[in-house]
Amino acid sequence: MRTSLSRRKVNHILKKGRRYSHRGFTIIYEEKKELGDKKTRKRYSILIGKKIAQKSVKRNRIKRIIREVVRETQIKHDEFVILCTQKNKTESEIKKNLISALKKNNTEKDKNKRLEKIS
Repeated sequence: MRTSLSRRKVNHILKKGRRYSHRGFTIIYEEKKELGDKKTRKRYSILIGKKIAQKSVKRNRIKRIIREVVRETQIKHDEFVILCTQKNKTESEIKKNLISALKKNNTEKDKNKRLEKIS
C-alpha cells in the first residue's frame, strides 16, 4: 500500500482542507468523521517549492527528513499534505520545527473536539 496521495486528492485537500501553519510548515488536512477502530495507514504528500531549495537534491533530502519525522510521531489525520514554507538551515532545525508543528496541530484538534462536545 502506498503512502503518498494521488494528485487529484492533493488538489482536493489543498482546495477544501483545513490549514494550520507553524514555524515554517503548513499542514493541510481534511476533516473526516472517525470510523471507530478501523486501522488505516497514514497517507500524505510533501510539497516543497523551488524557492525553498533550488536543487532537487536538497528538496529530496528535506522530504526524507520530513518522512522520518512523520513516521516517528503520532498524527491524528488519515490524509494530509505538508507544505514547507520557509528555508530551514539544518537538519535538526527541520526536525525540531516540524515536530513542534505536528504536536501543536494535534493539541489544537483535541481542543476543538472538546469545544464541540461542550456546545
